[in-house]
Amino acid sequence: MKKFTKQLETKASVVKLSALERKELRERVVSYMEYHPLAITKVAPKVVKQPLLAEPFKVVHFNFMKGRILQWGGVTAALLMVVTPVLAERAIPGDVLYAVKVQINEPVRSTLAFSPYQKVEWETELLNRRLAEARVLAREGKLNGEVEVAIATAVKEHSENAKREIEELRESDAEEAALATIAFNTTLEVQSASLREEGALLATAEGAGTVTLLETVINETLTQQASEESNTTILSLERLMARVEENTTRVYQLLESVTLIDAETHQDVNRRLQDIERTVQEGLDLREGGDAASAPLLIDALERSQRLIVFLSELQVGQSAKVEKYVPVVLTPEEKQNFIEQSEKTLAEQRAFITSNSLLVTDAETVEKMQYALTTMASLKESLETKATFAEVQATYEEALAVGRDTIEFYRSLNIETDSSTSTPAIPEDTASTTDPLLDIDVEISTSTQLEIEV
Repeated sequence: MKKFTKQLETKASVVKLSALERKELRERVVSYMEYHPLAITKVAPKVVKQPLLAEPFKVVHFNFMKGRILQWGGVTAALLMVVTPVLAERAIPGDVLYAVKVQINEPVRSTLAFSPYQKVEWETELLNRRLAEARVLAREGKLNGEVEVAIATAVKEHSENAKREIEELRESDAEEAALATIAFNTTLEVQSASLREEGALLATAEGAGTVTLLETVINETLTQQASEESNTTILSLERLMARVEENTTRVYQLLESVTLIDAETHQDVNRRLQDIERTVQEGLDLREGGDAASAPLLIDALERSQRLIVFLSELQVGQSAKVEKYVPVVLTPEEKQNFIEQSEKTLAEQRAFITSNSLLVTDAETVEKMQYALTTMASLKESLETKATFAEVQATYEEALAVGRDTIEFYRSLNIETDSSTSTPAIPEDTASTTDPLLDIDVEISTSTQLEIEV
C-alpha cells in the first residue's frame, strides 16, 4: 500500500494540464460563479452595554473613596493593635485598658515562658505587677477593701504558682531550682520591706488606703519559704554567671522600656549595674580558691540584679521610688578611701566646733551634754581600729557624725553667739535644721563616680 501511494504521488507530480485544458476549466469556474453569486448578509453592530450610572465619573469617585477608607482603616487597626497594648502596660485596676493588660498582654507573654525557670520568673513578675498596682491605688485612696482582697488573692495565686513550678523544677534540675528559689525569695524580701515602709507612710497620709492585707500575704509566704528545709545544692559558677547575665540583660531591657524615667534614675541604675559587674569580676578573681570562695559574691550579684528588676517593675506601672531603697551603692576602693578621708575631716571640724563653743555656754546641763557628745564621738573614732569590714567602718563613722550633727543642732537652738574662729561645715547658717552632715561627702562621692563612668 505504501508503495502504491508513493507511485501515485510520483505520477501526479508529472501530470499537468495543457494550456487549452486550463483555459476551459477557468471559463467553467467563472461561469458557475456568475450564475451562483455569494449571498451578502448584513452584520449586526456589536452592542456595548452602558453602565447603570449615567455619570461614569461617579463610579471612579466611589472606588477611590472606598480604597482610601480601606487604607486608612487598615492603618488605624494596625496602630490600635500596636499602641493599645503598650499603653495598657501602665494601666491599673479601674482603668479602661486594664482588661487589655490582664486578659491579652499578660496571657500572650505567658506563652513565651517555655522553660520551668522562665515560668517562675513570669509568676514572680506578675506578683510584682499586682503589688505595684496596689501601691498606686493606695496612694490615690482607691484601694478599698474589695479591691485589696482581689489583689491579695491574685498575689497569693502567683506565689503558689511560683512555688509549684520550683518544686517541679527541683525534680529535674536541682541547681536550676536553687537559682529560682534565690530570685523568688529575694523578690519576697524586697516586697515585704517595701510594703512595711509603704504601710507606715500611708498611715500618716490623709485619705490614703492601706496595704495591710497584702503585707500579711507576702510575709506569710516569706515565712513559709524560710521554714522549709534549707537548700544544700552546690551552685556552679557557670550557672551563677549565666543567671546573673540573664538578669542584667533583663534590667537593661526594662530600663529601655520604662517611660518617664528621669536621667538621674537612669544613671543610678547604670551605676548599680556597674557595681554588679565589679562584684562578678571579684568573684572570678577568687576562683583559684575554689567555687566556695567565689559563689557568695556571685549569689550577692544575683540578688542585687533581682532587686533591680523589682525596682524597674515598680516604675513600669507608674510607681515612684528611689533605687537606693532597693539596691544600695557598693563603693569602689577609691570611693571608700574618699569616704574615710571626708568623714575624718568633717568629724574633726564638728569636734572643734563643739569644743570651742562649749566654752560660751554657762548652763551646766548644756555643758554636760556637749561634753558627753565629745566623749561619744571620741570613743566611736577609737573603735574604728577594731572594725573588720568597710560596712562596719562606714556605720561607725555615720554614727559619730550623727552625734556631732545633733549636738550642733541643739547648740544652735539655744541662740547662743557662735565662736567666730570656728566653722560649722556640718550645719551651714541658712539650712541649719535640714542639712545632713554627710551631704558634702555624698556630693564628692557622686562626682568621683561620674568621672569614673565618663572615663
